[in-house]
Amino acid sequence: MSFASQREKASSAITNTSSASLYISFFIRVLAF
Repeated sequence: MSFASQREKASSAITNTSSASLYISFFIRVLAF
């Protein structure tokens, strides 16, 4: 149970980071143009 919740937290953190980097790259692209 505890391991499953930990894994869920890790996966959600990974998705949050990927989406954040996506937004950052998009923001940089907008600044470049």
